[in-house]
Amino acid sequence: MQQEPHPLPGGLWKRNALLNLAGLGLPLCAALVAVPILLRALGQDRFGVLTLAWALVSYFGVFDLGLGRALTKLVAERIGSRDEQELPGLISSSLTWLVLLGLGTGALLYGAAPWIATRGLSLPSHLHQETREGLRILALSLPVVLPSTGLRGLLEAHQKFARITAIRIPMGVLAFAGPLIVLPYSSRLAAVLAVLVVARIVGFVAYLFSCRHWLPRLPQWTSWNRSLSLQALHLGGWMTVSNLVSPLLLYLDRFVIAALLPVAAVAFYATPFEVVSRLGIVPAALMGVLFPAFSSTLATAPGEARRLYHRSQQILLVALLPLAALVVIFARPALTLWLGEEFAQASYRVAQIFAVSAVVHGLAQPSFHLLQAAGRPKTTALLHLLEAPLYLLYLLPLTLHFGIVGTATAALLRVTFSCLALSFLARRIISPRGLAAEANQPGSGGLP
Repeated sequence: MQQEPHPLPGGLWKRNALLNLAGLGLPLCAALVAVPILLRALGQDRFGVLTLAWALVSYFGVFDLGLGRALTKLVAERIGSRDEQELPGLISSSLTWLVLLGLGTGALLYGAAPWIATRGLSLPSHLHQETREGLRILALSLPVVLPSTGLRGLLEAHQKFARITAIRIPMGVLAFAGPLIVLPYSSRLAAVLAVLVVARIVGFVAYLFSCRHWLPRLPQWTSWNRSLSLQALHLGGWMTVSNLVSPLLLYLDRFVIAALLPVAAVAFYATPFEVVSRLGIVPAALMGVLFPAFSSTLATAPGEARRLYHRSQQILLVALLPLAALVVIFARPALTLWLGEEFAQASYRVAQIFAVSAVVHGLAQPSFHLLQAAGRPKTTALLHLLEAPLYLLYLLPLTLHFGIVGTATAALLRVTFSCLALSFLARRIISPRGLAAEANQPGSGGLP
């Protein structure tokens, strides 16, 4: 099995970060073209449901019990320490769990689709059947979505970001442009959402092929290792809490709006979110590379881990501030040109608030990923659990009294609290005293 140099060379992580940025950023071009067309063709109500579907597709990965991220961490640790004897059992056990979880959660979503369509969301009656059919179609993608997270985690641990980018770009483009393909034939939600499922299936096949290429022994790794399986589940269990609560906090506002306000307000809120949140591709691209680097260097090269942490914060601040300023200044004229005066009037203040949130959220990412790479997912999980009830305390009244502007303000307050808390906790670990304490813990294996 190929081994990466250790510690991670600066040129390698910078190149991989740029590849990640391309894979996450290029699909935005498809979104800019597709969103206005879809909005006009589907109408505000159907388009609102489509934005919820995009949120669900993003949220599906939380059902992997954290095994995708745990697999990345544990494989990267073993690559960093040159101890790869346990990898066959670790990978085989984790992928088996992911397949079983995909089948189980897919069945649950399929069965719950009627209740969600008729009672869980505030939808016009004529959309109930379409939404039910669409949710059931999305449920069929779960048995391939969850194993895909594990396969992508293997590639990330081996720093194979060129392959990941080659898969992400067409998948991301298809998520936005794919629905345009079926519009000449049908505007029903089931037909539109079926394209999202096709994209996920194609992505799974591509990830599987890529892993077989880089890890030729993968098809023969059928052994089940109970100890390694429990280790991955233990680490992934706390990661799952964050994986469940964090996206829920991110997308909860849409469902609150759908429940408290007319469903068309979801489109006014979610559309600027989908665009402005793309600023998050900068920290996402960087952290996708640095998480396995943190995992492999914290124990064996702590000085390198500290350098990567501080350097990543500097890069994010310099990259995000100018982009956010452009959004604040040009939000209204840009939305007017793109979607019309009525839409811009309802959405531009939301876009401006999201721009500030994007900077704060981005600056929190190095701290969050460092804590998880250090084997402290319990810390991030408990923080998210504390965040959730506090968020609801002001999300509901702000939405009721100030509409979607109040909702966006509540989201900004949430990410500010999270950023400050994560930064405090991460800096305690990355300090020389904290790193010394980590190194003196015997046989932790990355467990909390």
